[in-house]
Amino acid sequence: MAGELWVDGAAAGGDGTRERPLRSLEEALARPGPKLVHLASGRYEGPIRLPEGTRLVGNGPATVLAATDPSAPVIETPGDTSLEALTVEG
Repeated sequence: MAGELWVDGAAAGGDGTRERPLRSLEEALARPGPKLVHLASGRYEGPIRLPEGTRLVGNGPATVLAATDPSAPVIETPGDTSLEALTVEG
């Protein structure tokens, strides 16, 4: 898939490949075009807004999306987006 990226908050930061994942979800979501984003286990804080055409795939319940502000939404998913294999807190 042309827009396939990997993210690991514990990584040193790389180019978004499986071998050298990006360090932040925000960096992955800022890339243009539809994308498939693989998230390693860990906590990713928002609010997070998924661009149209984004598929976000976690590594099971240990991949957590959470809001830093309890009154804000954790994630906004307009249009054609999907969330898979992750936990949303908040």
